[in-house]
Amino acid sequence: MHEECAVKGDLVMPMSPAAALPPHAVLDREHRRMVDTVLRSGLLDPLLVEAEEFTPRLNAAQAGRNRAVVTGEMREAGLPCPPDVAHDLVVLQQLILPTQDEALSLALVRMHVFTTIMDDIVSHDRTALLAAIEGFGGTGPAARTPDGSPYAAFAEYMLSELGRFCDPAFRTVLRSFFLESLLGVLFEAEFTGDASDAIDTSFVRGRTGFCAFWFSAAQFLHPGLDFCRNVSFWAAALPSMVDFLNDGNDVLSFYKEALHGGDFTSNAIYRSAVRQDIPYLDAYRATLDRYRRSERRILALADDVQRPYLAHLMTGYTYWHLHVSRYHWQELDPRFAPISL
Repeated sequence: MHEECAVKGDLVMPMSPAAALPPHAVLDREHRRMVDTVLRSGLLDPLLVEAEEFTPRLNAAQAGRNRAVVTGEMREAGLPCPPDVAHDLVVLQQLILPTQDEALSLALVRMHVFTTIMDDIVSHDRTALLAAIEGFGGTGPAARTPDGSPYAAFAEYMLSELGRFCDPAFRTVLRSFFLESLLGVLFEAEFTGDASDAIDTSFVRGRTGFCAFWFSAAQFLHPGLDFCRNVSFWAAALPSMVDFLNDGNDVLSFYKEALHGGDFTSNAIYRSAVRQDIPYLDAYRATLDRYRRSERRILALADDVQRPYLAHLMTGYTYWHLHVSRYHWQELDPRFAPISL
């Protein structure tokens, strides 16, 4: 880091708008300016300090086994599974949904890896995405026949393995959340680079990112979070849970997406700034504020049994973004060293 810095806890952050920033590799000049305004603002300081107080629970042996199994399964199914994606999503499960149950841990990793592949890769292949929706929805060739979608087939397998750990009603809930998220991937793929489309509605936003699907897996953490026994809690909390995951990812992935280029203009923060004709920093601040409000509301809705598990999940989610290579935070502050297994 550069010399003019303020120390906050164990973190080193720019101390003023005039402070020098660490060198980074954002090529687009305008995107670089937007990134720099956020880094200089200090908006993230409280969140970063809180995240670094998190104590991760990592079972490296379990994580390594899960990575090997899921990578092998997806390759055997003919699906892409980049090693870095598999590594980082295995770490995610360890941080937010830790369990000593080996089979459940594997099922959760499979869920995280596969849905990320759908969001990252299949979203750019309209033919494959529509085939997956057709196959999974049951209106086309049966998912497990040779001429069916391999993504639909793997989705069925993923859900059947998760289904071993829940009652039939929640299995149906998971299927519903998964299919809605496939539609979210389809809709989000239609965004235009200049944000001139009218697609980014609350209806679409609520279905992007597999958020309800991911967060509802918290029911596996403790019987007190069982979905079907606590429907009123989940009904009240799910909107905030979806906002938490979506907004948190937007807030913490802005640098990664600026490095990529095209992803930056698909980010809801950039699109909000363009649509409302406001500075990028103002749109970023609003998204960050909503992220923190969502966290507070979820914890307020939870009872004393549920609250520690949900607090661990949410802080772990922030910590994960900062400590995996996927989001490049180590380029901004070397203290955010990526977790290695």
